[in-house]
Amino acid sequence: QQSLIAMCGKLLRVLFVIGRKQCEFEGSKLLQGLTQMKELQAA
Repeated sequence: QQSLIAMCGKLLRVLFVIGRKQCEFEGSKLLQGLTQMKELQAA
């Protein structure tokens, strides 16, 4: 459940930055952050 909350928070930050800067969304960067969170949780 905590990982879901963290993922939603990260997604909100990404969407906020996209809205403010009018930049292109890069899903690969988002996924890189998610894999790092999974590794931290496994430890």
